[in-house]
Amino acid sequence: MKESPLVLNLYMLIEGLQTLPFYKTVLTPKMVREIEETRRRRSWSRILPEFISPDHCHPDREPMFRALSTNNSDLTSNDEGCKRIGKIVGTDNKISKENFCRLELLFLNPLTFAFYLKHPNTVDCESPGKCGFLLKFDPQMKSGQACKFKVELCLDQGEYPDGLHIHPEFVQADKIHLVLGYLRNSGNLEYCHASITWNDQGVRGITVDENSLERFKIGSWNLTRNMKCKIFAFVSL
Repeated sequence: MKESPLVLNLYMLIEGLQTLPFYKTVLTPKMVREIEETRRRRSWSRILPEFISPDHCHPDREPMFRALSTNNSDLTSNDEGCKRIGKIVGTDNKISKENFCRLELLFLNPLTFAFYLKHPNTVDCESPGKCGFLLKFDPQMKSGQACKFKVELCLDQGEYPDGLHIHPEFVQADKIHLVLGYLRNSGNLEYCHASITWNDQGVRGITVDENSLERFKIGSWNLTRNMKCKIFAFVSL
């Protein structure tokens, strides 16, 4: 996995670890050092500390994330990236104030999300409106079937809502990593480290639980289709 051409950044590598049999065990300091060496060898940016915080992971994954948070010395930085929350762009091409959407809406309907981002290289931007980018989500799901999930960075300024513009020379698709987030019953935010955009993957299967609730299998998560979620973009600068 550390050398896979499909793994483009450190965010993806850490999500990929959770597909392995040992994800419920504690990573040793030696394993964490190997991850750090991989990051340096492949010239990846460091990630935001929040991404591997035990406070935002599934309880089953807490040992792994606690080990990553405690033992790393060269994986995280607040200066090499940022996090932004997507807002739905309506059919009227206006950015809504709503940043929650139901899971079924995300995986059953084409949607466009707007993200505000002032890149360090555009601090002197004098263009009207705010800097940012649009992501177009194109699920290919039919009732009762798994689906593929395509996400496209929109580079055509003509498709942008009023008040938002992109700097395509600085905003690049391979620098944007998407993560689903949802609120637990406790009210705490949990990230679904599920690699939803890997190799066009989206919903891997659909099941019905003992309460007759339809669930989407996303990575190793089984989430109810009416769950409210947010789309977070972790951007490497």
